[in-house]
Amino acid sequence: ATTEIYTLSLHDALPICLVLQYLGNHFGTLGIVTRKHKSILAVADEVGVIMAYVAEAGHDQTNAIDLAYHAGMMGGNFLARPRDPAHSVHKTLKPLNKALAVLARSTPNVKEQLIRALIICVRHDHHITDEERDLIRTIAAILETPLGMFGDEAAELLH
Repeated sequence: ATTEIYTLSLHDALPICLVLQYLGNHFGTLGIVTRKHKSILAVADEVGVIMAYVAEAGHDQTNAIDLAYHAGMMGGNFLARPRDPAHSVHKTLKPLNKALAVLARSTPNVKEQLIRALIICVRHDHHITDEERDLIRTIAAILETPLGMFGDEAAELLH
């Protein structure tokens, strides 16, 4: 017998997380989410993980990825930390899934601060790719943070 290992792309994995979240809510298999994290500092590591994946979307050169990452981290007023190259769609999505699970238990103001920083990250080069647009939309949906609340900041992501 052979064992096949399937790998999912970032664009396949995040919508699956969203569907599972919806089904869990619909069938009552998810417990009540308590808002555990009230400060962005409490989830700084997770922010760095998500920022690394978002910075990589739409870029294939390390320099461009680093510029996007640092633009988002600085734009969100997060503590400066180096981007971990292990947080890459070419390696594994486990860190991203774990970070999203932690951030889902954050207060709305923490989620809003994160989404604002992710928008800065994808807009740093004045060009938003379809991959970046889909990624931000999906992350915002998973975190139950509507992009419409960001007005002109997110206008390019809504179309």
